[in-house]
Amino acid sequence: MASTSSPISNMNVDETNQNQKKFIEKLKGSDVGMRFQEVIRVHFALTRHPITGTIWEDIKCKILGKSFHISEQANGGHQPGKDNRVDNFGMSDKTMKVSKNNILKVSSYRLGKVCNVKKMAM
Repeated sequence: MASTSSPISNMNVDETNQNQKKFIEKLKGSDVGMRFQEVIRVHFALTRHPITGTIWEDIKCKILGKSFHISEQANGGHQPGKDNRVDNFGMSDKTMKVSKNNILKVSSYRLGKVCNVKKMAM
């Protein structure tokens, strides 16, 4: 049975997996990555302040909105595990920091409720 985050609840698992793979490949596209890099570069050229959650959600939706359909935007409040609905897939943002040893650390007190070894979220 398809998960509640799948695009269409009566869609079979194979179709959902295929759509998810297409969605992820589209996210990996160079134009999406270049847009994020440029916006982040400009942000830090103008200010040294970190990009906070609400600002990030707005930036992300503006960038992804050029290539994807954004049907829901959190605007600071959201359901656990979903900040936005992008091309009918729930997308959850996590805070990350690079440590002094160049290790990327993901911060989310709720991450264990949404993602674990048995149920990996992408």
